[in-house]
Amino acid sequence: MSSVHSEERIASDYLYGKHFVKSRGGLRIQPDPDETSPFSLPEPSWMPDGKDRCCSKCQAEFNFRRRRHHCRRCGKIYCGTCANDHIILPRLGYVYAVRLCWDCSVLTRAENRFYTDYLKRLIKGASYSCDLLDTADMTHISLTENQRTLNLKVSGVLRERISIDSIQSLDLEVNSRGETVSGLLLLTVGDKGVRKVRLRFPSERSGDACRDWLVGLQKGLQMIQKTQASS
Repeated sequence: MSSVHSEERIASDYLYGKHFVKSRGGLRIQPDPDETSPFSLPEPSWMPDGKDRCCSKCQAEFNFRRRRHHCRRCGKIYCGTCANDHIILPRLGYVYAVRLCWDCSVLTRAENRFYTDYLKRLIKGASYSCDLLDTADMTHISLTENQRTLNLKVSGVLRERISIDSIQSLDLEVNSRGETVSGLLLLTVGDKGVRKVRLRFPSERSGDACRDWLVGLQKGLQMIQKTQASS
C-alpha cells in the first residue's frame, strides 16, 4: 500500500496551504503541492513487514519477543534496540517525536539545528548592500513563510524574488583581514539566466543578525544539496 493511501486527511486549510494527515508513521503536517518546502524530504517507502526476517543493522532475527520497527525516515525495519530513538523530524512534517534508527537519528539531530537556530531568523530577514538591485539603499532579504523564495525589498517595496531551487551555489565571503564573514555570493539559474548575486554587510560593525542570516542560508542549502547527492 502506498503512503498516499495510508494517510487520512484530518484537518484542512492549515496555515500557508498546509493540512494535517494521519499517516502510518504518525501525525504529520503536509503542505499542498505548490507549497512544499525545498528543505523537506519525500516520505520514504516502508519496507514490507514480511520482506526481511532480520534487523537491517544488527541482523538479529525477529521473533515473538524481538519485534519489527520501521524507521520513519529511511523506512527500513529494525529491532527495538537499533531503532530506539524518538526525535522530532521536521523535514518530514511530523508533529511529534518519531522512532528513528541510529544512523537517521544522528543525521536528524544535526539537521534539526537548522530549524531551531536559523529558520526563524531567515524568515525575519536581514539588510545588506546588494549588487543585483540598482540602488544605493539597503536591501532587506528574507525567506518566505513557505520557505520557497527569498524576497528582496527596498524601503518596504518588493524588488526581486529568488527561488531557493534556483540557487546553484553559495560562497561566504570574509573581511579583508580574513577574520569574519562579511557577505556572500550566490549563483542562481532560472528564467533570467545565470546570475551572480552578491550581498555585503553595510559595515564591518554589522551585528550578529547579518552573519547568522548568511550562515543559516548556507546551512539550509547544504542540507538540500546533501539530500540530492544521496538520492
